[in-house]
Amino acid sequence: GDSLAIGGVVNMASDTSLRSLTAWNYGHQAGLLFVGVSVRNANHVLLQDVFARADGSGGSKAGIYLTGSGGSAAKLVHTNAMAENDDQNVGLLLDPSSTTEVIDGRFDASGGQADVGISASGPNSYLKIDHAAVSGVYGSLTNAGLKLNNGVTASLFGGRYAALDGDSTIAIDISGSDLTAAG
Repeated sequence: GDSLAIGGVVNMASDTSLRSLTAWNYGHQAGLLFVGVSVRNANHVLLQDVFARADGSGGSKAGIYLTGSGGSAAKLVHTNAMAENDDQNVGLLLDPSSTTEVIDGRFDASGGQADVGISASGPNSYLKIDHAAVSGVYGSLTNAGLKLNNGVTASLFGGRYAALDGDSTIAIDISGSDLTAAG
């Protein structure tokens, strides 16, 4: 979006891994994006057994914010991300040109105006999810479990995708993207 990103509690670079950590960012300034774990230009990045949370009384939130740089890759294994309270909340926010694999995790957003469990935007983005629980709930306006926009290619293998409450609720919201689901 148009928000300025405030760095995560953990800011990761390429060719790094993060294991067995809880990161929590509490932010409260309108117009800014507050992040638990930030991965910029991700290339060969691993998050395993990580819990990332962003909340507060103002501004947008993302539990994990991941950007790519063409062909880059990030793998999230047994990773949980939560974003809650006020404005817009996204559990896992993926920007264009990212390649991301999620294996057994939980991604939740709640309590804002617009809440999305996982949001991916293209073009040139690829997302593979293997047995994750994804939800966007209790947003006053819109809620979505998984949101794919503008050229994302996604593959889902099992899992649970949910949206609840608000004026608009969509478990899986697809716009100009490709989705393959199995199991």
